[in-house]
Amino acid sequence: MSKTKTTAPVTAPGDLKPFKTYGICRIDQEEKKNHGWYVRVKGQPKRWFADKKCGSKKKALTDALACRDELFRKMSPVEQERASKKSGKSRVKLE
Repeated sequence: MSKTKTTAPVTAPGDLKPFKTYGICRIDQEEKKNHGWYVRVKGQPKRWFADKKCGSKKKALTDALACRDELFRKMSPVEQERASKKSGKSRVKLE
């Protein structure tokens, strides 16, 4: 059985198909009791969504997704393109 590497294009945050959590990462630090989602969009302020503060892991992710989408909406098309450029990924474009 061979392993095939496929690369799917990054879609707009509204589509959320291949990279639903683009710009969002999960952080679980048992020793520090940190559990939540971290939103990072280039050129924008970083945001932390703790599971405990939001009420649940799912609610924290929902809030993080909404925050990420709002950050992209506030950016001009040129800023959106710059923010979404990463090696191996195409740009994120809001429709």
